[in-house]
Amino acid sequence: MIKKLKLVAFSILILFIFSCKRNSQENNVPEQVKVHPAWIMQGNIYEVNVRQYTPEGTFNAFAKHLDRLKDMGVQTVWFMPINPISKKDRKGTLGSYYAVADYTSLNPEFGSMDDWRNLVKTIHEKGMKVIIDWVPNHTGADHRWLTTHPDFFCQRQQGQSGRDDGLD
Repeated sequence: MIKKLKLVAFSILILFIFSCKRNSQENNVPEQVKVHPAWIMQGNIYEVNVRQYTPEGTFNAFAKHLDRLKDMGVQTVWFMPINPISKKDRKGTLGSYYAVADYTSLNPEFGSMDDWRNLVKTIHEKGMKVIIDWVPNHTGADHRWLTTHPDFFCQRQQGQSGRDDGLD
């Protein structure tokens, strides 16, 4: 019985995948936008959690490890969110990187904007690339957009911005 259910579910999935029509707007996208840059198709990407990478948890402390990462074959350094972390409704004492309090600022715990610029410059000088994990659908509970632009967000039945599935 379970094998039959798996087969049926798999068949439905295959039918769904092949029956989906392409979005007509997709045809208006220039071809160069549809193609990934060559460097992203192959190579080593290393994800960095700045806060936990070193005891100091700063950009400057992390920078001291770049030569080792380069020697390991890292080609792209992917930073977890580097924005300030929401204080309201935190899970635990540190909060989640993904509960962003301000998308236009750096987390001051990591260092200054000059520290960040110097780190990115150093990474580039070593021939590596930089990616920042920017996740706007994880806005923190005290982000100003929740009050200045509530229409950007789903509304709970009580009229508060946020998800209604109990997962926030």
